[in-house]
Amino acid sequence: MIVETARWLLSMETNHPIRRGYFENRARRKVSGIFHAGTGVFLLTNGVLKMVPDRAETTKILFPTLPPIVPRKRLYQKLDKREHYSVTWITGMAGSGKTTLAAGHLARLHTPCLWYALDEGDEDLATFFYYLGRAAKHVAPAGLPPLPLLTPEYLQNATIFSKRYFEHLCKGLPRPFFFVFDDYHWISPESPFHKVFRAGISMIPSEFHILILSRANPPAPFAQMRANNRLRIIGQEDLKLTITESKQIAENACGKRMPDKLMEEIFQRTKGWAAGLILMAKSLKSGHLSSKSLETLMPQEIFFYFADEVFGELDPATKKFLIKSSFLPRMTAHMAKELNGHVDAASVLPSLERNNLFVEEFPARESVYQFHPLFQEFLISKARKILNRNEFTQLQKKAASILSASHYLEEAADLYVQAQDTDGIVNLIEKQAGDLLDQGRHGTLQKWIKHLPQETLYENPWVIFWLGESCRYSTPAEARTYFAAAFHLFEASNNRGGMFLAWTGIISTTLYEWNNFSILNSWIDRMEEILSREEPFPSPEIEAAVAVNMMSALICCRPHHPNMTIWIDKALLLSQERGDLRLQGEAAGWAITYFSWLGDFAKAEILKEETGRLMEAYKTHLPAMLHLKWLDISTRIFYGIPIDATLREVLEALEIIKKNGIAAWEQMFLLNGVFVALILGDFKKAEEFLQRLQPILNLSRYHGYGIFHHCMALLRFLKGDTTRALEHARTAIKAMEETGYVFPVIVCRYGFAMILIDQGNFEEADEELSSAHSLALKTRSAVTEFMCLLGKAWLTYRKEGAADLESLRVAMSFGRKHAFHNLIWWWHPCMLSKLCAQALAENIEVEYCRELICTWNLSLENPPYALHNWPWPLKIYTLGHFEIWKNGAPLDLGKRVEGRPMELLKVLISRGGNEVKTEKIMDDLWPDSEGDAAHSAFSTNLNRLRGILPRKDMVLLREGRLNVNPDFCWVDTWVFENLLEKAQMLLRDGDRIKAMAFYKDALLLYKGPFLWDESLKHWAVLLRERLALRYQSALIALGGILEYDSKHQEAIEWYETGLEANSLEEVFYQRLMLCYGALGRQADVVKTYRRLADTFAQKLEIPPSVETEKIYKKLTRISPKTCFTPHPKTNPTPR
Repeated sequence: MIVETARWLLSMETNHPIRRGYFENRARRKVSGIFHAGTGVFLLTNGVLKMVPDRAETTKILFPTLPPIVPRKRLYQKLDKREHYSVTWITGMAGSGKTTLAAGHLARLHTPCLWYALDEGDEDLATFFYYLGRAAKHVAPAGLPPLPLLTPEYLQNATIFSKRYFEHLCKGLPRPFFFVFDDYHWISPESPFHKVFRAGISMIPSEFHILILSRANPPAPFAQMRANNRLRIIGQEDLKLTITESKQIAENACGKRMPDKLMEEIFQRTKGWAAGLILMAKSLKSGHLSSKSLETLMPQEIFFYFADEVFGELDPATKKFLIKSSFLPRMTAHMAKELNGHVDAASVLPSLERNNLFVEEFPARESVYQFHPLFQEFLISKARKILNRNEFTQLQKKAASILSASHYLEEAADLYVQAQDTDGIVNLIEKQAGDLLDQGRHGTLQKWIKHLPQETLYENPWVIFWLGESCRYSTPAEARTYFAAAFHLFEASNNRGGMFLAWTGIISTTLYEWNNFSILNSWIDRMEEILSREEPFPSPEIEAAVAVNMMSALICCRPHHPNMTIWIDKALLLSQERGDLRLQGEAAGWAITYFSWLGDFAKAEILKEETGRLMEAYKTHLPAMLHLKWLDISTRIFYGIPIDATLREVLEALEIIKKNGIAAWEQMFLLNGVFVALILGDFKKAEEFLQRLQPILNLSRYHGYGIFHHCMALLRFLKGDTTRALEHARTAIKAMEETGYVFPVIVCRYGFAMILIDQGNFEEADEELSSAHSLALKTRSAVTEFMCLLGKAWLTYRKEGAADLESLRVAMSFGRKHAFHNLIWWWHPCMLSKLCAQALAENIEVEYCRELICTWNLSLENPPYALHNWPWPLKIYTLGHFEIWKNGAPLDLGKRVEGRPMELLKVLISRGGNEVKTEKIMDDLWPDSEGDAAHSAFSTNLNRLRGILPRKDMVLLREGRLNVNPDFCWVDTWVFENLLEKAQMLLRDGDRIKAMAFYKDALLLYKGPFLWDESLKHWAVLLRERLALRYQSALIALGGILEYDSKHQEAIEWYETGLEANSLEEVFYQRLMLCYGALGRQADVVKTYRRLADTFAQKLEIPPSVETEKIYKKLTRISPKTCFTPHPKTNPTPR
């Protein structure tokens, strides 16, 4: 069931080498890692760091250069009054001065900030977080902690990921700090981006503030922030220029003073719109405005109108430069020159920016420029009029090629799509697909590919292969169809490298999907057929990937494969030789799975330790940490080592998952948690886990559905509801057999058989056990074979009242040989307890059975007091002396242990040890204390006592009553009385032989009076006297049985034991005389009588009783053969 061993590997950042070396293009490059340092990028190749060219810094994350601006003091004052607002939403139409306002405000404050310009590509959340991380490194390269990529396992809970992301981001930034998110309107209103983004920015501390610039008002997901006064709006009306501001801007734009009358006319026409004002000012000719009526025009039309007038005044060379350059959304001087020919772009672009011709500059290592969106749109419309269709398309393609070469990939892709340049898109995909996946940007890659026509898509095997990669974790079934199509295309063109990679894609998506593993069978056959040709692999990297995936597929579907161990050794060796940590982790995880199922825990543990050391460097990476933790817990469940702390570890892991939104791991830890809780007997926690598991079950992941029903069957079974347990077990078997993962089928059939046994359906149970046993033998799974052997012994136990000794001996010997201490994924403590008890009674594998009992704290419904070799965690001796044995060794009752805690235990035992009212104990120990003081002393000493004992639940306090736990505590007084009761019952039933054995066991326990060292304590007197009477009665009863069986000498020895305990008990002297008489030893009769007479005279000053005198006279006159007196039928009463 360890299916998702490498799930965490999907989330590695680009600077994690585990993500490299998988695809063929990486195999050719032999790149094993990529690292960012400031704005540089380094590739780790064969252990050597080499710098490679990075893309020009994108204007998405650069602070814009400010032209000469007019301070907008009234708006600055409004922005300064942040009060309780954490977000300011600045909204207005294009060209209304949003960007200039935000940039000017931050420039005057000299406050550090992160500037991020959104575009349509940010609807792919992974793209947004990728570039946001780059922006953060740009503003704080030193103090920023590593930021994760939004990889597939986070997508299910992207809002939680967003919260944690912004939390970590803010930790590495100076304070106070501003975030600016420009052009927010590019995100469509229905996009899930809004909810995720809102969740993230809701986590920023009070020293941070966010400015969001948009042409639209906040979408619906921000309504709550507005209602809670966390978000305020500066709208279009606020952004409108005053006439004073308008005059200053107009004069800056046209370079001369503006008459007031003319300015009023301009102001009336532009209505405070900044972009329109600037263009209108620039279009002035001889101080007069155009006579064209503008009242009916929309803002964009006004812009185009005046832009056309300004554009008309430019020289032809500049016009040509602007039209061509408009195809580059972002550009450096070098890029513009390449597109325009030999134009001196390094001079033209700064000149345009200085003249406020709607060109913005972004400082970087090489300045980046971009047109104002409205101006770019105007220039593109000009290009459509001036250029013919072919010229226009060729310019798009050339611009796309330049953008691609400069690593402006999204912009290049958009232009290729607009130009319908299929070859360009395909080329871009083939070059960049691997890097996009490394960045977690599966959605972006998928979007590019799906722009291609269907005929192109299914003609190019690499493109369809990358389409499979782009959706392998979001829709693995769909991805598998793409990989299969790619495989057949590669096969048709005899591209062995592509075939192997597509094949590994098919295998890995099937394993990841956790649905139908039987699909793997046909592809295993296909690969074996290919490999039978004995042609070399295209590269060692591909060979390693094939080996790991073949091993994984065989473990699931064909663990009995004759070459199974060969494939495991090959996968481990090749993945290690390649140095690919992703493959090494995957290979080790599946190998651990296999060896655990086989029961070869030594190999599994070695591999687990090696994997832990291998991944040590990634323990700060949450998915890596979760993978290692899950692997550790899973193997502990297999090994059967104590798991008391494991439930807490499961809960800690689930809390990490919840806090960080790594939903992909939730199901795996919940399943582990269910089984651990059931082993520990915590049914409430197991039900809680199952309730959490049910809503996230997905029939498209049918294997998980089967495991859920298997766990439900086990829960119902342990709670005694076998009818419902059987229903769940049938569903689990059906699901497991359909999914085709062999090992879980064995466990499900075994569990089904256990339920049938409990219901008394022994014939069907035997069939199911035989089926499971056959599979266990076929797969060489020793651990499930052990379970089946125990199951067969249990079947005879339930059917006949005792297990078949040979079956029991075989099962226990097998378990001891392999050091098995657990039942894998099916817990049956009742079966283990009773079979271990019978094995101990028959001296079968005694030490092994004791280990099982101690490991799992097994107990029986009726404490096994008659079993001398049952390993009690705590043994308390009170007869003759007080002594405690803890886990098989005497407890040192020194000063630290002695005192009130031990006295509390003695009082509890003297009062029976069961349901003893705490008030009685307090009265016995603290009779002179006030109620509160006595209660405080009681609580303190109870806690001290529990700290001394092996388990806290050995002394239970429930509803004001104290109990010694009989499941784990052996008390000699309890055992003594229990044995006597069994002896008496057997004697009544006429079974003298067994009764005699129980009497002897009980009498051997009696080493002296109860708590003789506490002889002056009133609370010990009653039990002491009662036990002494029972001891005396038992001696007489045993002696009577021995006399009846003519075992007079043995009876004499027991009666002498009684006199050693109490020399004043006359009945013992009487029975001794009768036994001696029966043996013809009249001299001993006389000695016994004289001994009695002397003892009574000295100690009691009374003569022997009349009954004794009669016995003595009879024995001294009558022949020994006729002097036997039958054993009295009633117990004697002491004198």
